[in-house]
Amino acid sequence: MYECPVCGSQNLTAKPHATWPPPDGAPLTPPYEDFLGQPSYEVCPTCGFEFGNDDNPGGTAPPVSFAEYRAGWMETLAAIAGAVVAFFADHEVASLRLPSGWFGRPHDNWHQLTEVATEGGDVLIRLDGTQVLTLEAEATSSEERVLRVTIRGGRWDWTEYGANQEHTEVLGPGNVEFHAPFHR
Repeated sequence: MYECPVCGSQNLTAKPHATWPPPDGAPLTPPYEDFLGQPSYEVCPTCGFEFGNDDNPGGTAPPVSFAEYRAGWMETLAAIAGAVVAFFADHEVASLRLPSGWFGRPHDNWHQLTEVATEGGDVLIRLDGTQVLTLEAEATSSEERVLRVTIRGGRWDWTEYGANQEHTEVLGPGNVEFHAPFHR
């Protein structure tokens, strides 16, 4: 495994470029292949940077440096966290639908937001004090009483109500949805 120069994750299966890590004193401005050789064209599963495309899009857009991409990615994560906070400020409680389906019966379990934070490349959403979503989030959208968080993957750690049994569900790509009640 190789480290992503954008987000620092250890999830790359190939070197980002033929010459990696960069030699001391190598100019690090895009397009990186000019200095570091053939790119891998791998997409980082954590931040989404595609080596050889994002830093050299071939005239379809300006090239993006590792630092510029990281700054934009962090802004996106902060905006997603802000959207979750705003949704719960408006609706107070919501049911939860994971990529695998409803957590409990639809519109039967009402969760309160305890905390939202960004940590590394994840958005952490704590519900009811003990239930934690760790999301590799990409975007949000909303319509009426539904907030949709598009994810590349993640994890749902929860404890049974009235018991101390802990569970973990690995989340695949898809959407995590928060559904507010029909009444307020």
